[in-house]
Amino acid sequence: MILLNGYQVCGISCTIKDGEGDCKQKGFEIIHRVKQIGGDEAKAVLVTFLPDLGKEKLFQDLQSVSGVNEDKFKVLGVADLKEEYLRDCLREYIWGSD
Repeated sequence: MILLNGYQVCGISCTIKDGEGDCKQKGFEIIHRVKQIGGDEAKAVLVTFLPDLGKEKLFQDLQSVSGVNEDKFKVLGVADLKEEYLRDCLREYIWGSD
């Protein structure tokens, strides 16, 4: 899914897999695609079924390889999938807090 906030592109990729390798591949893909579409200002979100430790490790791995930082990439795990929390988290990440 691709969203726009003014000129800024944000891509969201979701996977039901909970394996680190599968999630890492999806992470690389969404980071690459949003940079292709929106350039350096693009943001990416990866929604996974990983536990908290797994999502932190995945973020660190992707950050070290791709150079993306917390402002431009976010990994959400199984604990973040509660409807209200997920909605609020994505809203704040993409459009900022009001």
